[in-house]
Amino acid sequence: EVLSGVLGIGKVISDKVDFEFAKESQIYALGNEEAMKEAVSKARSEHDSVGAVVLSVAKGVPAGLGEPLYDRLDSALAAALMGINGVKAVEIGAGVNVSSMLGSANNDEMDELGFLSNNAGGILGGISSGAEIVLKSHFKPTPSIFKEQKTLNLRGEAVDFELRGRHDPCIGIRGSVVATAMIRLVLADMLLINASTKLENLKKIYG
Repeated sequence: EVLSGVLGIGKVISDKVDFEFAKESQIYALGNEEAMKEAVSKARSEHDSVGAVVLSVAKGVPAGLGEPLYDRLDSALAAALMGINGVKAVEIGAGVNVSSMLGSANNDEMDELGFLSNNAGGILGGISSGAEIVLKSHFKPTPSIFKEQKTLNLRGEAVDFELRGRHDPCIGIRGSVVATAMIRLVLADMLLINASTKLENLKKIYG
């Protein structure tokens, strides 16, 4: 199962992670829906736009999907999410926070019941670990805004311009749905690739 929701819009971050709430939310918010709506409305009223971060979780993914180099699961997921228009960064597990952590804190220890934490975000060495796969997609503010901006015309001259017409103040809201679809496609591909990783699997398929 793959679930996504808007974790934050601008500087407004959700106070919870509730995917059931997101399913009923007009903006797929995981929480703090009204504050997020206000952030979007404020940007719109000022003829501006605002960025957003989408949290996605894949549950029940079997261990062993992906490879340690060419078909890494983390690389494939990151490439698919970065392929969505407007995504400028993708985090897996603890993401950018790992750069400020010690190995003793970042390592996911295990006991007889499984992992005690999930800083790796369900992927170790490019291969799914069986833990939940946790991803964040960071969407930039929509570049097409109605505020006066500077650019160059076809003759290379500096000019001021203002856009007219359609305006989407936050593309990250729609991005939540797209992120879910892209993750599902990658996982489906990885399941198919995994089906041929062992000779006995090939024999089952081809007889």
